Amino acid sequence: MDDNRLETISRLVEGYSRRLVAYSRLICRDADLARDAASETFLKLCELDNIDERSIGAWLYRTCRNQTIDILRKRRFIAEFDELQISELAEEPANSDCMQKEYLLSLISKLPQRQQEILMLRYFSQLKYSEIAEALDISSANVGVYISRALETLKRQMQDENRLH
Repeated sequence: MDDNRLETISRLVEGYSRRLVAYSRLICRDADLARDAASETFLKLCELDNIDERSIGAWLYRTCRNQTIDILRKRRFIAEFDELQISELAEEPANSDCMQKEYLLSLISKLPQRQQEILMLRYFSQLKYSEIAEALDISSANVGVYISRALETLKRQMQDENRLH
């Protein structure tokens, strides 16, 4: 492996390791399995002939998702997202209101799994619609529909809870 390729892979591992482990953990709910899936993803990265850093993000997320699902199939274990794992994915900004964020994360955890996954990729991993679409093998329009429906549901949940208090 030449030095440029090694440097590129090192940069990608450093830049994506934590995010891929967190993403995988949302799916499998197991830190060790998530680390395994991320490691397998980076092994597959090393096997690629050409690495284009500008477009590799979606490939990494899609590959990590597939690796995680493969591990889960082998173990016959599928899990729902939960609030704790969602909060671990997002870094807490220094000036954020922790109570509000916890409240929002609890509402997100009640959404259907696909909506949770897409919201996490969009707002916590800050992927573009096209990157999410590529990672999940759906159209960009579908990403927009999922996000729109999820945000509408969250808004409705907040309004309903405000009426109760």
